[in-house]
Amino acid sequence: MVTIQDLPNELLELCLPTDFEWVLRTGTLVCKSWKQLLLSFARYSFKMDSTNYQLLRGAACPGVIRSLSAKKFSFWSGSLIFGNFLDLLKKTQKSLKTLDLSYSNVDAMCLHAGIRAFPSSLVSVKLDCMWIENISMLRDCNMLRELSLSRTKVRDISPIVGLTSLVKLDIGWTPVENASAIQALTNLEDLGMSFVRHSNPCLQWLENLTKLHTLCLSGSQLARIYSPRTTTGGRIRALDLAFNDIKNCEFLSHMGSQINFLGMGGNANLCSIGPVGLFCSSIGELVLSGTQVKDLYPLGFCTRLEKLNVSCTPVTDLSPLSVVTTLGRLDMISCAVSSLAPLAFCQALTILRCETSKTNYNFEEISGCVKLRSVSLSAKRREDINPIRFVQKIVLNGLKIVF
Repeated sequence: MVTIQDLPNELLELCLPTDFEWVLRTGTLVCKSWKQLLLSFARYSFKMDSTNYQLLRGAACPGVIRSLSAKKFSFWSGSLIFGNFLDLLKKTQKSLKTLDLSYSNVDAMCLHAGIRAFPSSLVSVKLDCMWIENISMLRDCNMLRELSLSRTKVRDISPIVGLTSLVKLDIGWTPVENASAIQALTNLEDLGMSFVRHSNPCLQWLENLTKLHTLCLSGSQLARIYSPRTTTGGRIRALDLAFNDIKNCEFLSHMGSQINFLGMGGNANLCSIGPVGLFCSSIGELVLSGTQVKDLYPLGFCTRLEKLNVSCTPVTDLSPLSVVTTLGRLDMISCAVSSLAPLAFCQALTILRCETSKTNYNFEEISGCVKLRSVSLSAKRREDINPIRFVQKIVLNGLKIVF
C-alpha cells in the first residue's frame, strides 16, 4: 500500500481527467470524487478511509492515457513543474491524443522550462487563456489536427506553419503579427481570427486555403474583405464579420453561394443587404444587430432562413418575412416594428425576442403561431399578452410569467 506522501512528484503533477475534483492543501492531495485512474502501465484506484487518503496499485494495464485536461484545477500553479511530467509522459506513453490546458493555472514559464516538445502523438491541443508567447514546443506535432491558442500572448505563429495536418486553428484575441503565414496550412477547414489585426486588410492570402469552410474575422478592423474568384469562396459555409467597419456585402457575389451562417452584427455603417438575397440562397442564420439595415426585402429570397437577428436596427417593416416560412427564431430587441402581423405566416416560429420601449405590439396578430415556445417582450399590462398565453415560456419586462 502506498500513501499520498510516498508518491513521486510526477504523479502529484498529473493532469487528471475532468470527472475528478481535486484540491491541494498543505502538500496533501484531497479527492472529493472517488473513481478509477489509469496511469502509465498500471491501474490505480483511489480509496478513502476515516484518517487518510491512500492510493492502491492494481493489475497491470497497457498504455491508457489518451486525454489530459487541466482547466478545472485552480490549484495548479508554477510550484508544480507540469513540463517535467509531460516530458516523462512523452517517453512512456504513445497513446496521448488530446491535451487541454485552457483556462488553467499551469505556469507557462515552468511549462517551457520542463519540456522542449509536446508528445508527437497529439491530435488536439488547447492552450486558451494561457500566458504563453512561445509555441515552439508544438513544432514536432505533425499529427496535430486541432489547435486553439485563443487569448494567449502568441505573436509569432511560424513554429506551426509546418503542421500541414491542421484542419482547425483558432488564434482569436491574440497579438499575432504574421497571420498571413497561415496560408501554408492548406488543409485548414476552420479558422478563427477574431480581434486579430492584419497588415494586409484585404486578406487576399485566404484564397490559398482552398478547403476552408468556416471563417471568423470579427473585430478585425476590416473595411472590406477580399472576394476570391477561385473555389475558396464557394466553399465557405460559416462567415463571421461582426464588429468591423464593412459598409456593403458585395464580397458575397463570389463567396455567398454555400453560406449557411453570416454574422454582420456591429458593422455600424452597413445599410444594405441586397447581395444576401441575390447570392445567399442557402443561408440559414443571419445576424444584422447593431447595423443601419432598414429594408428586409432581400430576405424574401432566402427561403431556407431559420434564424434572424435585427436587434438595435432601424427596421420597422416585417412584411418581407411573410414568405420566409422556415423562420424559427427572430430577435428584434429595441426595434420600432409597426406590426407583428407578417409573422402570422411564419408557422415554424418557435422563439421571438421583441423587448422594446419604442412601440406597443398587438400580440393577437401572432396568436396563430402555435409552435411558439419562448417569447420575451415588453408590455404595460399583463392582459396585453393573453393572446399568447399558450406559449410555454414568456418573459415580460425581464420577469418570467406563469399563467
